[in-house]
Amino acid sequence: MNRETLSLPMVALRGLSILPEMVRHFDVSRPKSIQAIEEAMLGDQKIFLTAQKDVETESPGLRMCTRPAASLPSGR
Repeated sequence: MNRETLSLPMVALRGLSILPEMVRHFDVSRPKSIQAIEEAMLGDQKIFLTAQKDVETESPGLRMCTRPAASLPSGR
């Protein structure tokens, strides 16, 4: 299995979900979203789209929860 880590520009969508391989038009107005799309267009034109939990939030943040990985008996 090939595991590759990608760093993609991200847009949080309000009131809209887009699934892989879907073709959908949507409007973008937030400066962060416009910047993310412009960054994608200058690169490989890939972008990470995510659904925004609270559509009333103007500037959503990204919360991450990380946990330390447990060591396997083999030492990996």
